[in-house]
Amino acid sequence: MLSELIIASTLFVNACAVLNFRLSKNTQDFNHFVVETEVLLSLTMTSVSDIAGHNSNGLDFLTSADAILKKTLTTIPAGRPRRGACNENKKQQHASSEGSTDDDLYISNLLHELRVELDVKRREEERLQKEIADILTECASGSAGDHQSRAFGMAVSRLNNAMLVVETDTKQLAASLRTISRLADNISGKVSALDVAKTRVVECLQLAGDMHDLGVCSEGVDECINNEDYEQAAQHIHRFLTLDRAVFQFSSSTVDKDAGLNVSHSYEVLTSATNRLKEILQRKLEAAVEAEDIPSMQRFVKLFPLINEHDSGLTRFGKYLGKQIAKIGNDNLKIMDAGGTDDKRINVLYADTLFLFFEGIAALLETNQPLIESAYGPDKLLDFINMLQVDIDQVVGKVIDAFAKKRQLEKRLKTVQRLLREDRHSDKGEVERLDALELDTLLSEICLMNTHTEMYWRFVRRRLKGASLEADQEEFVMVNGDDFGDDEEKKKRLEEEKVRRKNEREKKLDQLLNRSLVGSKMQEILGNYLLLEQYYMQESVRKAIDMDAKEEGLLSSVVDDVLFLVRKCVRRAMSSGSVDCVCAALNYGVALLETTFYQHLYNTIQAGYPSTNFAAEALQTAQNAYNVIQHGKSTDADVQRDHFITAANNARGTGELLIDLRKGLENEWSKTQRSSVEVGKLEHAVSQLADVSRKMHHLATVGMESLCKTTFRPKLKTSCDAFLDLPHTLTDVQLAEFEAVDPFIEQFNANLDKQIASFEPVLHKENFQSLLLSVCSEVEGQFERVIMKCSFNRLGGLQLDREFRQLSAYLSGIAGWTARERCARLSQIVALLNVENVDEAIELREATRASPIARMLSANDSIRVLQLRTDLPAALIQKLEF
Repeated sequence: MLSELIIASTLFVNACAVLNFRLSKNTQDFNHFVVETEVLLSLTMTSVSDIAGHNSNGLDFLTSADAILKKTLTTIPAGRPRRGACNENKKQQHASSEGSTDDDLYISNLLHELRVELDVKRREEERLQKEIADILTECASGSAGDHQSRAFGMAVSRLNNAMLVVETDTKQLAASLRTISRLADNISGKVSALDVAKTRVVECLQLAGDMHDLGVCSEGVDECINNEDYEQAAQHIHRFLTLDRAVFQFSSSTVDKDAGLNVSHSYEVLTSATNRLKEILQRKLEAAVEAEDIPSMQRFVKLFPLINEHDSGLTRFGKYLGKQIAKIGNDNLKIMDAGGTDDKRINVLYADTLFLFFEGIAALLETNQPLIESAYGPDKLLDFINMLQVDIDQVVGKVIDAFAKKRQLEKRLKTVQRLLREDRHSDKGEVERLDALELDTLLSEICLMNTHTEMYWRFVRRRLKGASLEADQEEFVMVNGDDFGDDEEKKKRLEEEKVRRKNEREKKLDQLLNRSLVGSKMQEILGNYLLLEQYYMQESVRKAIDMDAKEEGLLSSVVDDVLFLVRKCVRRAMSSGSVDCVCAALNYGVALLETTFYQHLYNTIQAGYPSTNFAAEALQTAQNAYNVIQHGKSTDADVQRDHFITAANNARGTGELLIDLRKGLENEWSKTQRSSVEVGKLEHAVSQLADVSRKMHHLATVGMESLCKTTFRPKLKTSCDAFLDLPHTLTDVQLAEFEAVDPFIEQFNANLDKQIASFEPVLHKENFQSLLLSVCSEVEGQFERVIMKCSFNRLGGLQLDREFRQLSAYLSGIAGWTARERCARLSQIVALLNVENVDEAIELREATRASPIARMLSANDSIRVLQLRTDLPAALIQKLEF
């Protein structure tokens, strides 16, 4: 309340200052204004004094405000009495009475507003003082205050008691935890001491056992060697080599000199025995290898791993197996040089030689694999096969060299490269060419050779994979059987060991398969095979085109021959076992279909279908003369027609057969399990057949459109020109006559049906359907041409609508509902010519625009059609805006 009063006083002071400024020029009513101001100020001071007991600072503020107000209103100079000023004002009152009337009115209104506002603030102050007094009185009453104080005191007392209980429980818990901690420390110390003691006891027992074993081994090893009990001697030495190195530290012990001497003596005895046994085993194994004593070899080979001489044992045993491999190879080479054992397989002699050789190697490895795995471990099997691969490479190299020499591979490769190079740079094929049949047998033999090689590699992979699984299982048992070490540490060690072994195994396997002489030789032969296969396919397709002949049915022989060649080459590449070869063969086949074969069909279709009218015959005669001059041969019109129809049918049939070929190849591939990378390669390669199929279908469609333009367009044009001779501005009598006897459309449909029926027996089903659709489009175009040259009235439009319905029904009957879509533009023209008035034409145009019609009339075409109606106002038609 005080703040509001202060604000009101401030506003009042500001108002007085404004009035002081405005009355500075007219001071005649100044005394009256001062009196009013003093009255208002006294009222303000009185109201403030009523609340001075509540806030003494308000009185000080108002006192200051009073001083400021009086200072502001004092416009009379100092020392001059106010009465004198009044007298002086009276002298000038008459002169300025008229000019001060407005100022008096403004001041009176302002003072009235200030009095009203001051009265409102005073009443509000009284109300607030009363509310404050009531609240203080209520709070000062005893009942409510005592109740609240009592409740608060009880709550504080309960909280204090609860905190005391919590403090007591906390102290007890802390004491219990300290006791438990001391007990845990004691138990942990005792367990740690027991663990250390147990570890030391185990180590002592281990050392004691090792020392005992060392003594036993040193005492019995010499006797076993002298008695030629090499197995037991090897066991003693193996135990000696696997002892803990801490045992031999007792040899220099000063605590027990006797024990030290015993350990030192045993170490010297066993070291000497190890060297002796190593020399004996090497000598015995070499003697067994020379004598080809298999039991002795198997006996001594198993002892080398016990004395940590794995490589020495494998090397000496590998010499024996190398001799066996050389023997198997020489036997097969002799059979190969003699021409084989079966004259019927002379064309695949070298492939059979490789097959027999790899079969013997597989039997040899299968026989000795258990011995190597049990004695040396599964990881040594790959090293052992790598040792034998050198002897295998020598035999396979001899077979491949003999194959290249006997089959004249190098000579044929040079000839093929020259022919392919000449084909790319010259259009003449008069050079001497290789016979494709000779290459056929050569290519089949190369694929068989690679197939047998892949079979051998798969055998090796399968054996190595089984050995790897056994090695991983042994490693798992070894790590998980360890009683010491954390589980996480054991798993980590196992994973690291598996990764290391896998990387090492993959590296050795890559070296075996890809970097060996067998792998590199077969890759080289496969490269030559692809070059020969490309030439074989190209030459065979060229011969198939040259030997093309019409057979029973709609297709000629070239379709079956070309697709058979492509399928044969792809399947032959599949028999090689190489996915890359299959993809390359598919690429070559697709390239020939898209270039040589497609160009053959395209040239025939591009030559066109000979027509029977005079202009076409003249053009055909000129073309025949050109062919005679250029190529020395003439083309009869009937022969050209047959070639055109056959080429179109061949294109359509090839497109369908390529899809069947793709499905067949995919079914054959699905029977063999392959990696995702190989499957992706095959799918990408075979998808090219679908692209060629679409290209062939498009070529056949282009041929049917050309046939329609050449054969049907001239006759349709002549038939439609007869429509111009008929009247189209009809009377009722003429309309009735035309309804009774049709003047045009029935004969038109009959002639068109007769012409179409002549092509149905000689065309492929899809080609005939394509021809029908092309004819529908041509009929629509010709009818639109002649309609735009005529004039119609309402009855003429009705007759045109009747004729169009008959035509549409006929075309839909032979070509299906697609014919109606081809005639959509003509349907709109007929509908516009049948409107009653221009407004109906506008409604029809709007309805047509809202319908999903692809071939809709443009606005200009619609206006041109309406202008054909002679009974519609031309001025309104010109003003139409569709």
